[in-house]
Amino acid sequence: MKELADGTPITVSWDTKRNTSRAVVVCRELPIDTEDDIKTNLSTQGVTEVKHISRMSDDKKTKFNTGVVILTFSQPSPPEKLKIGYRVCRTEKYYPRPTQCYQCYEYQHIRNFCKKEERCRTCGEKAHLESDECSKKIKCINCNDNHISTSKPGNNLSTTTKNQVTAKVTSDAQTIIENARTQWEKELEEKMSFFLKMKVISERMEALNEKEANIKNWYNYFKDKEKNLKITEEKMQKDIEEMKTHCGKLTNELQKKNELIEKLTKNIEPQTQKTITTKDKHGKN
Repeated sequence: MKELADGTPITVSWDTKRNTSRAVVVCRELPIDTEDDIKTNLSTQGVTEVKHISRMSDDKKTKFNTGVVILTFSQPSPPEKLKIGYRVCRTEKYYPRPTQCYQCYEYQHIRNFCKKEERCRTCGEKAHLESDECSKKIKCINCNDNHISTSKPGNNLSTTTKNQVTAKVTSDAQTIIENARTQWEKELEEKMSFFLKMKVISERMEALNEKEANIKNWYNYFKDKEKNLKITEEKMQKDIEEMKTHCGKLTNELQKKNELIEKLTKNIEPQTQKTITTKDKHGKN
């Protein structure tokens, strides 16, 4: 819309508060990347803002990124999963720091709606004159500990304030971070277990591949032997056929010779008989 029914000009704009959401993501690859790089690479998944959660080093001299990142999405609710590089990470709901009143310094409301009297953030008593500086003992209104009432919820809070502040902020945030860290450690352990299993499977596959290669070599060896045997068999069959042909020829020649011998035998018998008769005749003489 550009104007109302009566012609009043209007401008329609996107509500960035109601149409955005925030979530916490834990990923061990993120600490080395800048917030701008993460924003650029995840912009296709609806990420519009990125904030690293950092910690102080043990020597309290430098800060380092923890791998926990607060992401703002251009949608009413964040996605359950987010693809970061080759990893698929789960998102956790982000709990911001609770609202604090700067009149009574209690939580869950703001100064404009506060009905309590103004108090000093340093000593926790009734507010002093603006020109005066509080020199009394430091005391928190919420937990009665020795820190000012506007201290950031964290390590300085006593156990008495856990039901008021820590349970709403620090506990939730720490729970998210601890759960995310536990989930990350669990996923890492599962992946290490998976990698170990994959290593065992890979070694078995290599052994099987080696056996398969040996079997293929033996198969090719016997296949060559079979081929050579077939060639030898074909040659032997050919030789047998040739021998059969040669034997047939010899048989025919032998048969012819036998017939010739029989014929000669028949011709010789009368001559032999005649010779015997002549011999007998001459013998008598």
